[in-house]
Amino acid sequence: MPASRFTQQGGSSNEEDGILDYRNLVMNTPIGIFTSTPEGRFLSTNPAMARMLGYETPQELMASVTDIGEQVYAFPEDREKLKRLIERDGQVTEFECEMIRRDGSSFWCSLNALVVMNHERKSAYYQGFVVDITRRKQIEQELRESEERFSKVFRSSPAPQAVSDVDSREIIDLNDRCLELSGYSREELIGKDADKLEVWIDPGERNRLGKKLRTAGFLKNEPVELRSRAGKKIMALWSAEIIQMHGRKLVLSMFYDETERRLAEEALRKSRETLSRERNRLKVITETMGEGLYVFDTKGRISFSNSAAASVLGYSQDELLGQVAHDLFHHLYNHEGHKVALEDCPFFKSVISGRSHSSEENFKRKDGSVFPVDVTSRPMIGEEGVTGAVTVFRDISERKDAEVKLKNSEEKYRALMEQSLDMIFLHDLKGNFLEVNHKAISRTGYSRDELLNMNVFDLHSDHNGKSEILNIWEKWRPGESIILEMVHMDKFGRKYPVEINTGKVRFGNKDYILATIRDITERKRAEEDLKESRQRYEYLLQSSVRMQSFQNIIGRSQKMQRIYVLLQQVAAVDTTVLITGETGTGKELIVEALHSISPRGNGPLIKVNCLTLADELLDSELFGHVRGAFTGAYTNKIGRVEAAEGGTLFLDEIGDISPRIQLKLLRFLQEREYERVGDSRTRRADVRIVAATNADLSRKVEEGSFRKDLYFRLKVMCIHVPRLKERSEDIPLLIQHFCRHFAEKFGKHIRGVSTKAMRILLQYPWPGNVRELEHALEHGVLLCPEDMIEPEHLPEELLDYQGSNHSQKGSGKLDKEKLDQALRAAYGNKTEAARRLGISRRTLYRKLHKHGMLD
Repeated sequence: MPASRFTQQGGSSNEEDGILDYRNLVMNTPIGIFTSTPEGRFLSTNPAMARMLGYETPQELMASVTDIGEQVYAFPEDREKLKRLIERDGQVTEFECEMIRRDGSSFWCSLNALVVMNHERKSAYYQGFVVDITRRKQIEQELRESEERFSKVFRSSPAPQAVSDVDSREIIDLNDRCLELSGYSREELIGKDADKLEVWIDPGERNRLGKKLRTAGFLKNEPVELRSRAGKKIMALWSAEIIQMHGRKLVLSMFYDETERRLAEEALRKSRETLSRERNRLKVITETMGEGLYVFDTKGRISFSNSAAASVLGYSQDELLGQVAHDLFHHLYNHEGHKVALEDCPFFKSVISGRSHSSEENFKRKDGSVFPVDVTSRPMIGEEGVTGAVTVFRDISERKDAEVKLKNSEEKYRALMEQSLDMIFLHDLKGNFLEVNHKAISRTGYSRDELLNMNVFDLHSDHNGKSEILNIWEKWRPGESIILEMVHMDKFGRKYPVEINTGKVRFGNKDYILATIRDITERKRAEEDLKESRQRYEYLLQSSVRMQSFQNIIGRSQKMQRIYVLLQQVAAVDTTVLITGETGTGKELIVEALHSISPRGNGPLIKVNCLTLADELLDSELFGHVRGAFTGAYTNKIGRVEAAEGGTLFLDEIGDISPRIQLKLLRFLQEREYERVGDSRTRRADVRIVAATNADLSRKVEEGSFRKDLYFRLKVMCIHVPRLKERSEDIPLLIQHFCRHFAEKFGKHIRGVSTKAMRILLQYPWPGNVRELEHALEHGVLLCPEDMIEPEHLPEELLDYQGSNHSQKGSGKLDKEKLDQALRAAYGNKTEAARRLGISRRTLYRKLHKHGMLD
């Protein structure tokens, strides 16, 4: 029998009618079907196969192609692989390759083929079918690009996020914000078990939540207690979801589950023994299709369905036969919500009009659930005209999910940009803008459409060096960045200085430039004011009279004189001031003096100790709250910021505030705007911020526990209060002041301290600074029975230090133990250790070298 025929000689008329039905099915199906000789010559093809390869009819295709192995249509390596597989196994199932059309364009397809044997069990011919899967391949590429963009958003997200293994608890990845919060480096965490690092304060709570996560598959806003690398307790809300990625179960915080795509597979079914070989061959083709296929007549009744269609729809094949497809599972409604009539059904119109129809619709399963499908319906045309239609549909739920995830990924990326306090621009390597955020629009004065039709150099006030900048961008590798200062010009011609942090990023296979731009007009103005202030300060310092006190501050040392002059200079400039110094040095007195002599001296001075308040309470304390904002908020409450209107707000121990409060405070310093807790209304306040800390904020910035941008906002003007031991010449003045103060307080007549007591007070290092000296003299005044404080009236630690100091000075031999004790008492300071031992610094180094104690 020639392989090009789709009928069989002999048999009953019913069988012939069935074969003709199948022939109509094959000739009208959108799936490409062909037969060929083992040597590579087409014997027969259906119209769909011809159209796929760029020919109008099967006859034109077979007339043009005499050797498919040499002339068409796949790449050589794919042809060789397909040939090996079919010769080895006798069949090939869902072989994916890229094929080339007549015009040279290409498309992706899935190929099923099998070898048909003759009565001698030798290869008679090959038969197969081809499905166009180009759209699926495009979706997979879009998914990969989406995952890459999502990964970049993950790394730059301001919310702490991490990925870990469900079973081993091994940490897979973390973003920068998570590292900043934990205090660990990426190398310290990647591949480690969080429990072994003791990140969880309560391991039992971790186990309970882990069990809950594994049972439910997700967690949302679970309160947990964590510990940073420095031992700091962190309260957090943990949201997590279990996902499958590359064969592993992972916990992804703050993201939605991403499940791997799964493709339904149908195996080739054995031919039914009750039908002829030709009919069995055609049935196998339809049954091995991954897509659902059904045929309906001119009344819309289903005359055939493959197993894939029945399985997807939830019916058996027998249940589908004779049913009207439109009434059974088509899920089409008009704008009023009424079901579309049969004659208006776009699939049934294939029968009425004789034209094909393709669209995306919703089908309904037997259980009532709805799922999206990609549907193609083609009319079946016989000798008497249209006899029905063959419809092929594919469940595209996974593709729709991928599109939703892609859209969500883009929305998250845009939300991060829009929330930034800085201008953000994304442009190509020629400077053409591709994306801008709201801050860029508001600052430049241009609309979004205007900016997207502009070039980055349109904002520069000076175009010099344009070619040099373009060359730098071309040579940059992704991830490299640079920070520079330039002058920009807005829509109205006004120039303003900016700080630009720009670097190259890669999306897909293309490189772009991402620039974060900050308006530094205020900073430049403050720098100019500070420069003028320093000039006036130097003038005042040189011309000032040496004062013994200033605004209740006692001290005549050179360092204190500089502070007095600096306070007078800074008071007139309404800028942020940071006061640093050890505990007990008198930072609060500096704040009171600064407020008193400033133009805001008649306004309120509001003080907040940030160390004594929890994070939630500090938020409410600073900015206030509205009724019902949280449990216990029964009334509206104004915050310290609002209470300090027109005056000064003093934030003590500023180095201990949480990252969340740091961000809110940064916004207030930049915009002078804030919202009460639980309120959406934005308020403004005219308040001067003065902060104080005994911590090294620059070190906290390096460690990642304090924001760099907030540090520079606070440090517009910095006043450092020296330790008492650094201004020892002020000690007699302070002793006199405190003796007089406590004598009046306790009703005693105290003239001062004796020479021996004064010697002890001058030699003591005063680790507690002025506050410790104040307490020591209060102790002395209380114990002194007469008018002169003696050594025995002083606290024991001062006398113990004096005895230890004399003992060390009287010892002629300095062994290793005494040297070690002196260094410990001086906290490793060799100058102080030498003073305690009564020897020179040079002698100390010689002794340390002798005993092998030098680093």
